[in-house]
Amino acid sequence: PGPGLGAWEALACAAGTLVVLAASRAQHAAHAALAALRTAPDAPAYALPRGPPFAVVACPHYAAEVCLYGGLALVAGWEAGTVRWLLAWVAVGLSVNAVRAHVWYQGAFGARYTARWAICPGLL
Repeated sequence: PGPGLGAWEALACAAGTLVVLAASRAQHAAHAALAALRTAPDAPAYALPRGPPFAVVACPHYAAEVCLYGGLALVAGWEAGTVRWLLAWVAVGLSVNAVRAHVWYQGAFGARYTARWAICPGLL
């Protein structure tokens, strides 16, 4: 542990750092998959995202963003009230948008759209 950090704080900081790195990688992969949908100038205006995360949730990039802020909350320490409010703000805002996207995907793509969840498997 560094100066001023107890064992639990150091563990939370290390875990938070790993969460931030993993969430950043997952978010980048989701954004790359979304960007690849429009590679040709004559591509349709909207296409159905494919790939493992999109088969489970409508917005894996939103889920990764919430995880990223959760990791930041671990790094900052749970006592940092501002970070807790920021995490709550991001989680609520992105969850609302994910539900809206999920409903839109269902209407636009019908049976071809197979994701069962908007942002968090088993919850929302």
